[in-house]
Amino acid sequence: MNFLTPLGLLGLIGLAVLLLIYLLKPNYQQKAVSSTFIWKLSLKYKRRKNPISKIRDLLILFCQILIIASCAFTLAQPVLAEEINSYTGEKVVIIDASASMLANDGNETRFERAVFAAKEYSDKALKNGDTITVILAGKTASYLVYRANYENTKDLNLNDKFDSLIAADSFYCTYGAGDIDGAMELAEAVTIENSDIEVVFYTGTRYLDVGNVNVINVSDENEWNVAILDCTATLDEGYYYFDVDIACYGRDVEATVIFELKGINSDGLTARYSTTVQLSGDKTFKVRFNPANESQNSIAVYSFENADISVEINDSFLYDNSFHLDGGIRKTIKVQYYSSRPNPFFSTMLMTVSDAFRDTLDIQITDVPLSKDYELSGFDFYIFEHEMPTKMPQDGVVLLSDITSPYPSELGITLANTVSAPSGETYSFYTDKEHTITQYMMSPIIVSRYTRVGEYDDKEYTPILFCEGDPVILCKNEPESKVLIMTFNINESDMGLSFSFASLMYGIFKYYLPSTTDGYVFDVNQDVVINARGSSVTISSDSMNMEPVTINSFPDTVSFEIGGIYNLTQQLINGEIVTDTIFVKIPSDESYITKEVVSLRSPYINSYTDTLYHYDIIYWILGAVIVLLFAEWWLHSRSGS
Repeated sequence: MNFLTPLGLLGLIGLAVLLLIYLLKPNYQQKAVSSTFIWKLSLKYKRRKNPISKIRDLLILFCQILIIASCAFTLAQPVLAEEINSYTGEKVVIIDASASMLANDGNETRFERAVFAAKEYSDKALKNGDTITVILAGKTASYLVYRANYENTKDLNLNDKFDSLIAADSFYCTYGAGDIDGAMELAEAVTIENSDIEVVFYTGTRYLDVGNVNVINVSDENEWNVAILDCTATLDEGYYYFDVDIACYGRDVEATVIFELKGINSDGLTARYSTTVQLSGDKTFKVRFNPANESQNSIAVYSFENADISVEINDSFLYDNSFHLDGGIRKTIKVQYYSSRPNPFFSTMLMTVSDAFRDTLDIQITDVPLSKDYELSGFDFYIFEHEMPTKMPQDGVVLLSDITSPYPSELGITLANTVSAPSGETYSFYTDKEHTITQYMMSPIIVSRYTRVGEYDDKEYTPILFCEGDPVILCKNEPESKVLIMTFNINESDMGLSFSFASLMYGIFKYYLPSTTDGYVFDVNQDVVINARGSSVTISSDSMNMEPVTINSFPDTVSFEIGGIYNLTQQLINGEIVTDTIFVKIPSDESYITKEVVSLRSPYINSYTDTLYHYDIIYWILGAVIVLLFAEWWLHSRSGS
């Protein structure tokens, strides 16, 4: 109940006035009089002292209180309020285009069912005169149609738009995660213009808290999925074993996992293994294959070209029934170290770096004794200390430490004077911006002497460390020339006594000899950072017959919209052509086709409402006042007063 005029309740002050009147009302007193006339009146007063008279007085008081209270409530205008939605007939339809919507019941996919249902719903809404907005929650959420009505849909061809979503050659349903949050943000943009709106979401995911969204689940209870979620290769005491993560959602089944290993130990050997696993409870199970301990085809595997894992089963979602793993062959990096005064720090740090990259690189170090000549070809990394080469090697990275004259003329720099710190003092190196080579250094390098660089081409060389304003480490990283110059003697620094040298060498290898990708397995639509040791990388796929794509600037970031095996091919500085293979898989969360999500990020909707007031209660109170007045009059008449 609401009051239209709350100040009318001040009329309740009348109750206090009534109480005051009763308190001030004179009482009868006993007095002696000299007349017998008093006896006649005493009989009348005696009758008033009986119990019925007291009850009558209380009822009169009660009626008076109710009369005053009812009048006060009437002045306040009590009403019954009812909120009525002022719906204007606008609807937002969101279609989930996540990979899980590709689950099939044998006749059609969830995505097809969602499109058909959304088409029917939109057509009905338009015929009812509603405005319709359709949003597709694919890789990136987007409007299929924005605020269309029956009149303009004739030009928009809305039915054709729906039909195009499920055309045979369309890829509107992504093979990765759908942008559900983005779709809800687009829906919220519509509600800014009109908050009186209905949002309908067609999906195959179950949400426990849907907020203010009408979620229509298009999944089928008979859908189920066996998924190979991941495979990892672990090198233990020089030999590999493999762990496969597999799960089944929506049903308990027995599945046979097939594991095929190719290019074993660089001998071209192939081994095939299989095992049966009982899958249940929507749980993930780990299956281990250890080729060295298998009862058949037992092989101690210290390298492999690739592994293929598959499960042959006819489930509702076929896109995650196979898995491909590469990375079992370490790339060989040949390093030549030559110094006129061999430094044990260099040899130690090279061994440290070799151990740091042991899982991905086979770093082979060649120390050239003073009795032999150094090589200018045949290596991936050349280190010259104190004594410079007669000419620059052209097929690898060249590091010149404590550069001195004479040095190759094609180096493209000149040296100036040598700067020595005053006795008892040192210089500290610093950097003006972060660089891959120096990003792993935790403390500055301290030296007592360095050589100043005279002139250099700043379009070719990048200074990455400075001392007293002079560049002391310069790098050049071009497709045909990769050079690092250090203008100081490591023996005259603190690098041998700190982690600075180890972190610097680690950064040098990361910068000049980067992995093409950070890993061999990625999700659909995941950002993949591409690096190169050559001038370009060409991406291709034999299984999907895609047009090759060439990348020329690095690092670059790409993503893959379809799962499968992709080849990344490049030509190194020495002319060698190498190919890395990566596998792009369906995200594990999309394989979980029966998943339940706690809450849905629903758009904010502030529905407008109208208030309907019912005044009937006033008339009832007024009627009660009339009845109470009559009752109070009648009681007074019965009392004879």
